[in-house]
Amino acid sequence: MSKKAITNGIIDFIFLIAVTALFYHEYNGYRNQEHINNGVIVLNFWNPSSSLLYDTTQRLPFDSNTGTFKKIYLTGIEKNDSFKMMEIKEALTKFNAKKDEGPGVHIVFGDSSKYGDFIKVLDYCSMENIRHYLPYKNNIWIPAKENLIK
Repeated sequence: MSKKAITNGIIDFIFLIAVTALFYHEYNGYRNQEHINNGVIVLNFWNPSSSLLYDTTQRLPFDSNTGTFKKIYLTGIEKNDSFKMMEIKEALTKFNAKKDEGPGVHIVFGDSSKYGDFIKVLDYCSMENIRHYLPYKNNIWIPAKENLIK
């Protein structure tokens, strides 16, 4: 066997290993990305009593004093809450449809409300591309002004 044939064989073998490694890397990246997008809700909670984040000279970013909010109470009674969930979804859809500022939504979860309702509200925010909302204790504030399409 000639020296040139051995060199070509080594180059072909290295090329085959490189292409296989690249394919394996891309496949794993695609597979992992698929799980991240479908199974994770990223949510940051805020606590005003945290000494690092709380500044008494500034107003809270979302409260009933900073703007008009439509208050919706979820009580845990399935028949009433289903209508209120439709009302929440409609209000979030209007955020994307309007260009003018309207009232935000303040959702209050009663003591008997279900955790699934909280997840549904977060899911509605995700579906409607709501960028700014603040969950704190048993409330979620969703301001219209910060969520209007520019």
